[in-house]
Amino acid sequence: MELFGFHPLDLLIITVYLLTITWIGQKVYGKIHSEEDFFLAGRSINKFFQFFLNMGTLSDANSAIRTASFAFNKGLGGVWLMLIGVFTGPYHWFMAAWFRRVRLVTMAELFEERFKSKVLPTIYALVGIWLSVLIMGIGYKASLRTFQAMTIKPAEKCTPSELRMVELYDRYRELDRLYKSGRLDRELTAEYPELQSVEIERIDEIRHPEIANRFDYWYVPTFYVDGRKAHEGACTKKGVEAVLRSALS
Repeated sequence: MELFGFHPLDLLIITVYLLTITWIGQKVYGKIHSEEDFFLAGRSINKFFQFFLNMGTLSDANSAIRTASFAFNKGLGGVWLMLIGVFTGPYHWFMAAWFRRVRLVTMAELFEERFKSKVLPTIYALVGIWLSVLIMGIGYKASLRTFQAMTIKPAEKCTPSELRMVELYDRYRELDRLYKSGRLDRELTAEYPELQSVEIERIDEIRHPEIANRFDYWYVPTFYVDGRKAHEGACTKKGVEAVLRSALS
């Protein structure tokens, strides 16, 4: 049973979450009487708690995922795209300790106080709003794509292109099973006797990393014909056939 495309359990979780957030807001509402209370918690946050607030600003749960993604796409050097916080972190720590002592609420007010100008804080506020909208939009879109991939969609509601993707994925899993069991080439050679003369050497990158490291590739399976990369990544049965036929020419 579904309601608005959601399972009843999903709706229950969303409802409990909204009620909990509303309850917390009502509890805190009575303690907020000024801008300082809203932005700086009435300047009552101790240094230990503020330290972790700043640490949370510099890092989050997605850092490990992004680091792995950068390393996979750009190599080990891509890790430094995330480790740049190692150099900027101390600045934020000392800046937070100093900013806690000034009688200001927002960073825009700091620009106004320092440069005696209304233009700079206005620009700062507008850029901050634009970046917030941009970052939240990207985050929501990424969340949508993730939830779409995780949510089960009935076959009758799929578009022809989505059905084709599911069909190709099922075919890929079948080919992957045949490849790992060593029966993929045997099926092809049985179907096409002219391919029986092709010599095939399999290299398992887990069992023989010293051999696999000699080749330049990212995805498996990768096929080499006479030292030349002929195919890399997921493929169909026709793709494997084409690789084997290229070895005959």
